[in-house]
Amino acid sequence: MQGDHQRQALRWKGIGAAFLSGQAVSILGSGLVQFAIIWFVTLRANSGTALMIITLTSFIPQLVVAPFAGVWADRHDRRWLIILADSAIALVTLAMALLFLFGYDRVWMIYIAAAIRSLGGGIQSPAIKALIPQITPKSELVRINGIYSTIENIILLLSPVLGGALITLFPVWVVFMV
Repeated sequence: MQGDHQRQALRWKGIGAAFLSGQAVSILGSGLVQFAIIWFVTLRANSGTALMIITLTSFIPQLVVAPFAGVWADRHDRRWLIILADSAIALVTLAMALLFLFGYDRVWMIYIAAAIRSLGGGIQSPAIKALIPQITPKSELVRINGIYSTIENIILLLSPVLGGALITLFPVWVVFMV
């Protein structure tokens, strides 16, 4: 019986570590891209109005969809919601990078991409928060939530620093590929 308990503990730790590592990479990539988007719009448009629009298109869709996404996360397979939302975010970001690479770098395209990325984030975030208790034993839930929150906050602080460094070294489309 002791061996089964140890195997189960190792299994969830492996799943938890893989999940937290994957989320750290995903959150960092999203943070870098978001910084690059805001920086590009600021430099290209040179307008407070454009900065306001990119801020709104980056957050309003997420705000609108998040309450529904919480219900979806309760009723559907959370893993698939996360995978689909993350895939949509990745595809629109890849499309944006390719368009920029080939010279189609218009601010209005960034607004659309930011809105789609925001919708994906609004679906992904509640599903992630609902999945954590599903893959974590009750005895470790507080610890894992603390680790996840710490990861989010560290990346929130690091994204602008790393994003600024990347934008000085590479064209914006390269940062979109991160």
